[in-house]
Amino acid sequence: MTNASLIIVLLMQTTLVIAQAAPDLHSLHGIRTYCLDLEHLATSHASEKLMFSEVCSGIPCRTGNANAEWKQFLDEKSWHDAGGDDGLDNAAYVWLLGNRVVKVNFTFQSGSGDWVNYAHYCFRPDGSLAMLKSTLNTFHGEMTVERESFFSTTGTQLGSRADYLDLGSKKPKKPSPEFIDNPPPVFRTVHELPFFAVLPNS
Repeated sequence: MTNASLIIVLLMQTTLVIAQAAPDLHSLHGIRTYCLDLEHLATSHASEKLMFSEVCSGIPCRTGNANAEWKQFLDEKSWHDAGGDDGLDNAAYVWLLGNRVVKVNFTFQSGSGDWVNYAHYCFRPDGSLAMLKSTLNTFHGEMTVERESFFSTTGTQLGSRADYLDLGSKKPKKPSPEFIDNPPPVFRTVHELPFFAVLPNS
């Protein structure tokens, strides 16, 4: 990660009606089904969220500042009022099931805007990472890289794929020597999240 990396994470608390036959969170099919349900939850409850941002002396700031710390904001308006600026600052939104983190959406971005990586983390109710899905768009080699990885409850990778595409056409493309990869970090449990200490009931 560069010092100008941007993190955007999604945060809210809601309740779900759990089906009688819960998906098997140890199989790839079960994990995919579970995480797709959480994706639908995030989409349908996008406005119901709490918000966190890294701040420097109380003002939202970029990643890499030695004095940065995470702070909770009531909503995006209060964040903007405090000096938040989309595309420059680190903001956090997280989906909770009960009091447990189950979905986190990050945006990692260079300060220069040369690349951006949208990373969606799906966690089991026990806090272990089940699935990480990301899309990297970079001007270094004009590439899009779509990744999908599955993990066991102990953090072992169960399977993965990576598709390399042209940034403009999204057609398959072999990376050129100019390509610089910026894969997302792997947080194998919710406790490894950089803002975990300031989450409610953490």
